[in-house]
Amino acid sequence: MRAFHRLRTCVASQFLLSLLLAISTSRAHSATIQVIPPNEPTAIFGTASEIFVEGEIDENTPKEFELLINEKDIKEYSNVFLHSPGGNLLAGIAIGRIIRKHGFNTYVAKSQSKPTKQWGTEAGACFSACTLAYMGGVFRFMDEHSRYGVHRFYSDRTTANDKDIAQMMSAVEVQYLREMGIETSFFSSMVSTGRDSVYEPNRQELENAGVVNNGATKPIWTIEGGEPGLYLKGERQTAYGINKFMVFCEGHQLRLYVMFDPQGRQLEVMNSEAHSLVVDNASIPIKPLEKSIQGQWFNAIYVITPKLWTVIASAKTAGVIVQKNYSSSIFLGFDQLPLSDGRAKLKGMISQCQ
Repeated sequence: MRAFHRLRTCVASQFLLSLLLAISTSRAHSATIQVIPPNEPTAIFGTASEIFVEGEIDENTPKEFELLINEKDIKEYSNVFLHSPGGNLLAGIAIGRIIRKHGFNTYVAKSQSKPTKQWGTEAGACFSACTLAYMGGVFRFMDEHSRYGVHRFYSDRTTANDKDIAQMMSAVEVQYLREMGIETSFFSSMVSTGRDSVYEPNRQELENAGVVNNGATKPIWTIEGGEPGLYLKGERQTAYGINKFMVFCEGHQLRLYVMFDPQGRQLEVMNSEAHSLVVDNASIPIKPLEKSIQGQWFNAIYVITPKLWTVIASAKTAGVIVQKNYSSSIFLGFDQLPLSDGRAKLKGMISQCQ
């Protein structure tokens, strides 16, 4: 009986998912997909293309999208510009997964009506299924004038399975948010309005939930073992390469070890003498004990005073930047690395070392 119940549940789930694939939540023109090839390879983004997806997302859009990616041999780090009133929610999720699989970035924008160069963008709008496709970007950007709106799932057709479909769609959306590194609490915003209303979260809410990440993933904080013994590592991926902020104890003194990608400017960063610790946007000059290039990454170790470690442990963000001189407006390195998830571990390292 249990086996029969599981089989019946599985068949019912497959039926409901098939039904969902045929459901759209808006009625507009089907999406058009346009690819603008790169002008020339770049050191950081390689041979990135620009992909414009504009119009309604229907059940055929994911297939058309991936077919075009393969036909054009579109490379990692390419940018997907979305401008859509919505459409089929499962198709939006499918597009998001394709975007993530290929390592693309996403923007809410549309192609300029009167471009001043080969291609250009202007503020766009992304609603309903489009918002789910947008979440697939590794790095997600949004113009301050673009619009982003979510709403509760609904079907244009009434069936006897409406309640089951709604519950299944909720589970699918929550799982998808987890996959894409979005705070699942954002789901509350997605279901806070009725079927005929759209909720447009403000920029702060989108950033707090990780929907907009402005070119940097949420850092992962871990305690690991290695050459200096136990150390705390905060690591994130950014549109400009990897950032690592590591803390270890040598004797009874804490050391800061940073690694970052100098974006092809290894010689310049090695010859630059102005190093700064940036804590909550305040710059503090520091001197490296050691610095080197290992592979393509810049590596440096610093001694930080106990008093300054206490400040860091209570700060919101930190980082290290390197300049030719302290008055230069150009820097390599990183700042604004969020410390909140690593604060307890950092305070533990400080207390153990001292």
